[in-house]
Amino acid sequence: MSSTRTAYTGHGVIDLEAGPVDDAAIKTAGLVAEKFYDSLEQSRIDAELADRILEDDADRNRAARDRDRAFPRDTSEVEDERKRRQLPNRGEFRADLSSRQRKDRSAAKRRALERAARTQVAELQWATGDPDRWRHMNATLRQATGNAQHLDARDRRSVQRIDRLIQSYERDSGRGHVVYAVVELPTDTPVDRRREVPETLQPGARISFDQYTMATHTLHEAAAVAARRRAQESTASSVILEIETSRGMYLGRSDSVNDTSHLLPRGLGLRVAGIDEHADYARPGGHDSTLVVQLREEPRDPAYQPPVTGRRVFRDRRAEAAARAAARDSKEP
Repeated sequence: MSSTRTAYTGHGVIDLEAGPVDDAAIKTAGLVAEKFYDSLEQSRIDAELADRILEDDADRNRAARDRDRAFPRDTSEVEDERKRRQLPNRGEFRADLSSRQRKDRSAAKRRALERAARTQVAELQWATGDPDRWRHMNATLRQATGNAQHLDARDRRSVQRIDRLIQSYERDSGRGHVVYAVVELPTDTPVDRRREVPETLQPGARISFDQYTMATHTLHEAAAVAARRRAQESTASSVILEIETSRGMYLGRSDSVNDTSHLLPRGLGLRVAGIDEHADYARPGGHDSTLVVQLREEPRDPAYQPPVTGRRVFRDRRAEAAARAAARDSKEP
């Protein structure tokens, strides 16, 4: 791998799901052409528009419409303002979930599992418990840009079963979430400052998750995942995403064990809200600090305009200096 400051001097962007699917706790980013990146987002918008048209089809019942949708319906609703969660302010301390919050989320999880069909529970357990299954499922979703209608019949049936179980939890929970996910970038240079964050993770940029995303409710768990990868001699630099959403399903524990896992659905649309270079957080035995990129769930805009077209992934300062020098030379008599 090469330095983020000098490696990519041509046009291209960092796509958070372009890399190989490996560890369920980590997204692997990759470098793609800008036109390809923009075409993926346009295909997602087209699929969402098709979903909206489908909703007006009076000849199909709700079950049939859900079966034929590209992306799962958002069934979350946070009516109680006390249960709404917002991204922390810059510099705000990130505390752990309280015992009550863990227990409430765990109780909602148990209710959803008890109500669900056995096939739905089995699909969820298979996807989250078998690394090979997780890799296959998310790799095929990436190829299909998250669109269930582009999967073969077996995979479509599998992901829609998981979708329905997540939706059952969303309807019952009535809670907002701030969760954390880890992304590995195609560079070995640490990303510790805002200026070192790729363009596609700068404030205002549009992000889409075609795949399911395994997240946590505590920052220290995400930081531990990144540390574990470094201990495994991974040379990739990692970035932690801090995500405000009402979507997904809690899979963690109700006790004090460090397990606040949360499964985010496929087809999620987000926008970068900010970057906190010094996000202080609680960890067992003390506290620490790390850079986080803050994302907020946001519906896709049919009037989408590519946010990064014409930009470089990372600025090549030497090339810019050479260009300025050449411009000065051309002005000399």
